[in-house]
Amino acid sequence: MRVLGLLGKAPGAVEIYRITLPFTNLNTNSNMRCGWMPIKEAAQHLREAHLSTVFGNDVVVLHRPISDVPDAGETLIQALRVQGAKVVCEYDDDYSGQHRESDSERMNLTWAAYLPYVDAVTVTTRPLAQLALAESGGKPVYLLPNAVDYKWFTRVSQDAKRPSSGLTVMLAGTRTHYEDWKVVGKVMPSIIADYPDVRLVVAGDWMVYDYLHWADTIPPVHYAEYPATLAQADILCAPLVPDDPFNACKSPIKAIEGWSAARPLGRKLGGCAVIATKCGVYRGTVHNRHNGLLVDHTPEAWDKALRLLIRDEFLRRKLQVEGLKDARQYDIANRWCDWHTTYTRIVGGAT
Repeated sequence: MRVLGLLGKAPGAVEIYRITLPFTNLNTNSNMRCGWMPIKEAAQHLREAHLSTVFGNDVVVLHRPISDVPDAGETLIQALRVQGAKVVCEYDDDYSGQHRESDSERMNLTWAAYLPYVDAVTVTTRPLAQLALAESGGKPVYLLPNAVDYKWFTRVSQDAKRPSSGLTVMLAGTRTHYEDWKVVGKVMPSIIADYPDVRLVVAGDWMVYDYLHWADTIPPVHYAEYPATLAQADILCAPLVPDDPFNACKSPIKAIEGWSAARPLGRKLGGCAVIATKCGVYRGTVHNRHNGLLVDHTPEAWDKALRLLIRDEFLRRKLQVEGLKDARQYDIANRWCDWHTTYTRIVGGAT
C-alpha cells in the first residue's frame, strides 16, 4: 500500500506529529510505503508530468487546508479519486470556523471546502472527532492521538545546556494563546518578587503579549531544537481557558512534550514538572500530584500551584520523574500501528 501526505507547508512540529513521524515508522515497521511533500512541490510534479508521484498512491492524506483557494480542495480530491486513491483529511485543530475567527495564517480556510469530498477524516481527539463527524456528511472519522518520538526527544533534551542556578518557569507555544496565558502573567511578577532566583521564560511562535513584556524570551526554533528548549524549564505551564470551545478540541501534547524533555535529577532522569488547567484536554493524561498538577483556571489557583512547586523540591522532582515515565506510553514506536490499522480500514472501505 502506498500513502502520500500533502502538506500546506514544509514540515513543522504539527506536520511532524501528524504526518512525517508516523509515516517514517510505517516505512520502517510495515509493508506500507509512505511519503510526503508540500502541495507546491506536488503541483510542480504535475506540471512536469510526473503524474505517478501524486496519483500513483492508494491513500492521499491532506493535512489541514492545503490551499486558500476555496474550490481547490474539491478539484484536487476529484482528480485523485478518479485515479483510484482514497482521500483523507487530517486535522489536529478545530477548523470548523464556529469557535475561533481566522486569527493566523493556518486558519484562513475552514474544512468545509474539503470534508464533503473526502473518503475519511483523521483527528487527534474525541471532541474534534465529534465536531468533524457532525460536518463530514456521514464520512467515517478516525481517532489517531498524538505521539512523540520518545527516544529521540529524550536524547536531544539530555544533551541540552541548562541554567546553572535558579528555577525556570516556562510558557511555550504559538501566538494563539493570548487569553490562555493571562492567568500566569498575572501571578508571576509577585512570585518572582518573593523568589528572586525564579524566572519566567516564554518560548515559541508568540506575539509580544503586553502582559508578558518583562519576561525572558526564547525565539521560535526548528523542531530539531525544540526538546532542548523545553529542557530549560523546571516547571512547564499549560494553561487553557476551559470554557473556550476551540480549546476543547486540543490535545494534551504540551504535557507529553514537557515530560519527554529529559534531564538528570541526581541519580534519576525526569522531564518538566507540568502544571495544567483542570479541563477536558488534560484530564486522563495529567494525574494530579502523580505526574503533574491540575488546577482551576484562576490566578489564585495558579499562584498556589506555582509557589508549591517552587518550594517543594521533593514534589517537583516526583512529578518530573513520574512524568518522564508516563511519557513513554505516548511513544510513536508503540503507536504507529494505529495509523496502519486506520489506513488499511480506509482502503478496505470499513467504517
